[in-house]
Amino acid sequence: MEYGMPSEATIRLEDLQVIAQLGLLRHSAEDAESRRAAAMRTVSDAAADLTRALTSHTRCFLVNCQGSHGAGNLLAETELLHAALVQYAAVVEHTVRERRQIDGSVPAERKPGVRDGRAASAPLRRAV
Repeated sequence: MEYGMPSEATIRLEDLQVIAQLGLLRHSAEDAESRRAAAMRTVSDAAADLTRALTSHTRCFLVNCQGSHGAGNLLAETELLHAALVQYAAVVEHTVRERRQIDGSVPAERKPGVRDGRAASAPLRRAV
């Protein structure tokens, strides 16, 4: 494991729901929409890296657990999977925190006057 990498990663359901909401919504202002789209591409890239790491780890694990030792290094694959999980969790957390700080369109908690996880006055619209 790399020095300084946390041994744990937590991905909250609420944060994944915020990411899903952000994926469905569009800003009416072009610059804000451009920032939102870039953030969603970053999340998507981290998810793709996680998918590749999980697929590779699963393949190596299945070969090694069925009685024969494969050519792959399961311990190395495990570390790569962990690194991808940690990275994905960090990207999700950062994206959610950044979105909340920029315009408050996705509140940290349900508050009075907030519908569907966002303030009624937020400059967002649902994608068609």
